[in-house]
Amino acid sequence: MSKSRKLQTKDICRYILNPSRSNRACARALNISPTTVAKYRNLLKLHRIDPEALSSKSNIEVEDLVQARYKGGAQIFAEPDWPALCVELGKPGVTIALLYYEYVESHRADRNADLLSASSFGRRLRAARKMKNPSMRQTHPPGARSFVDFSGKHLFLTERGTGKRTPQEVFVASLGTSQLIFATAVPSQKLSDWIEANVRALEYFGGVPLEIVPDNLKSAVTKPSGKGRPAVVNRSYLDFAEHYHVAIHPARIRRPQDKALAEIGVRMINMWVIAALRNHVFYTLADMNREIMRLVNRINERNFRKIKTSRRAEFERIEAAALQPLPSERYEYVQWRDGYLVPKDYHLNWENDHYSVPHHYIGRRVNLAATSSAVRIYADDNVNPIALHKRGQGRGENITERDHMPPHHRAYAEINLEELCQWAAKAGEEVALLFDAMQHNKRIKPDPLLRQMVRAQKIAREYGEDRFLSACRYANSVGTQTIESVANILRYDIDLRRTNARDRIVSSPVPHDNVRGGTSYDGSAS
Repeated sequence: MSKSRKLQTKDICRYILNPSRSNRACARALNISPTTVAKYRNLLKLHRIDPEALSSKSNIEVEDLVQARYKGGAQIFAEPDWPALCVELGKPGVTIALLYYEYVESHRADRNADLLSASSFGRRLRAARKMKNPSMRQTHPPGARSFVDFSGKHLFLTERGTGKRTPQEVFVASLGTSQLIFATAVPSQKLSDWIEANVRALEYFGGVPLEIVPDNLKSAVTKPSGKGRPAVVNRSYLDFAEHYHVAIHPARIRRPQDKALAEIGVRMINMWVIAALRNHVFYTLADMNREIMRLVNRINERNFRKIKTSRRAEFERIEAAALQPLPSERYEYVQWRDGYLVPKDYHLNWENDHYSVPHHYIGRRVNLAATSSAVRIYADDNVNPIALHKRGQGRGENITERDHMPPHHRAYAEINLEELCQWAAKAGEEVALLFDAMQHNKRIKPDPLLRQMVRAQKIAREYGEDRFLSACRYANSVGTQTIESVANILRYDIDLRRTNARDRIVSSPVPHDNVRGGTSYDGSAS
């Protein structure tokens, strides 16, 4: 007899029903005791079981028959409520041993009851549990689903010189119908790497399925499903899905059967790629992915074990044409920040730069989406962005759209240096001289310079052009050529004090014998 698999009780009975074989010959062939062969033969003869009757019975029925401690016939055991026990077994901390103990205790008062042995009880309970929760074999229409996950095992990048090894995550994707497999290595399980791996998978397949089924990792799912609540998919992953017009349907938590093809794909990659490259030294991620792709293509070209066709052949035959076409532009990773409160200066900070939004959104919350090239800002009640900016270099720039500014801010921003200098020339020579000195003052930067010149116009309107001109004349004469100095001169009437001092009449010196003249100091006096 073949020993490649464990024999069922029905197989044993079928073999020993041949009367030409002795008990010992059957025992040697089946690798069981001659006593067991004799017992089985007696029971089969007692119940008049021939090969035809044996074929009509299930293995469980035959096992119950030959395991019976018979008294002229099959023994009738005290049967528990198997469905109820299956429910109990699913509760935390409940074991088969505990349930068997309770089964025995419940029949302790009935001494005539024939009880199952512990092994028979466990065997029947496990069989009842399998009957209660059968696994349905899933069939996936062509182009319907792709299953994605990380493999859980790593390949390593080696740093030249130091030999330091850095683990790299291996992403796996598998199509539902053809089971075409894709794998790629990325530095981490972060959101940006996760989405980049998904994009590569779609590009390898050459099309987009209707649905992607990920596991409940953080990069894909913000909050898993539970208690009638659907899973909350990560905002950036949803943005990727919108770009490719594909639905994201996460597997149920702790339900590996929902992504059985992903598990198969992961097992294939772990066995035929990661294990095969265990001794390979990689210095760059590009080299690693080239080698991964070579082995992945080998898997897809190899025939299945039971059917004479390959994953690649099945994909070309039935699934390639069913996929949706790829969009014309490759997806660009988007980072989201939701619920961003617009401050009083109507600029949002992102990566050290400040981006404007329309000023009437001050005090409201908006959503910011940033790619490597652009920053988009959305209001909750608007599908289209309310602001679109080219992304800055992260150097603290103020990136402002003039249309986003209030009218008075816009008027201020539109003032230029040339217009201010023309105003100063019209106001008077002393004002022009002050503005010229301010422009050559290296301590005053361009933006503060414009603000000071605009403030000069405001001061001139407040005090009048004559007073302003007088204050500028005084500032130029004493060398304090800033608008702040002019404001202080006007505030404390410093220019007026000087004028009054010049106008004051001073009397001539009074002649006196004790008053010496200039000759006393030129050395001519004796």
